[in-house]
Amino acid sequence: MTASKEYSKAFVAEWEGPPRRRLYLCQDLPLPNDAPPEMISGWTFQFDVQNEDGEWRPGWDTWEETYSEIIMYPPAYAPKDIEWFDVDSGKPVDIYNL
Repeated sequence: MTASKEYSKAFVAEWEGPPRRRLYLCQDLPLPNDAPPEMISGWTFQFDVQNEDGEWRPGWDTWEETYSEIIMYPPAYAPKDIEWFDVDSGKPVDIYNL
């Protein structure tokens, strides 16, 4: 994933599982000033699953307009206490207290 280039903010976490998953939480880039009024910006949650051969496969993804809506999804796919990292800086981040 090239989240840091396609998104304004991006966070990643990995859970050993089973099944082993990589989780991503990303904020869309800001809309340009001349964007049509029907265009909206929001957040994406997605995860990938590692199969028995060690290959990563797409799991599931969704999009929501607000952070308060998107933050409901990560705990359904991995424990809430896994460590998340900022994609750009590599620093740990508490996604539940942003």
